[in-house]
Amino acid sequence: MAQILPQVQTISTDTGAGASATWPIETRMRALTMQIQSGLSGTITFYGSIDGGQTYSAIGMTIPAGTIATTTTTAGLFTLINPGLTQLRAKCTTFSSGACDVSLAFAT
Repeated sequence: MAQILPQVQTISTDTGAGASATWPIETRMRALTMQIQSGLSGTITFYGSIDGGQTYSAIGMTIPAGTIATTTTTAGLFTLINPGLTQLRAKCTTFSSGACDVSLAFAT
């Protein structure tokens, strides 16, 4: 899988709740894998956009346990078959402390 630049984005104590890691998605990016390396005490919510990032809606990603979820409080790999998104975002929706690095890779 190829990584999407910027390869790693950090959500940290400097940015807190409301901070996000966002990537542009191209049509050729069919399978997406997001990696969250966490020391974050908080919640990350997954969002997608189909209009170039003008509006975002919560989306479900497959979590490590194999189920679909719109949020996570743990580190791991999260996957999605691209349904036509133009932007993908991991947003910190609740924050207590810490930081996490988020990266995104794709397969065509």
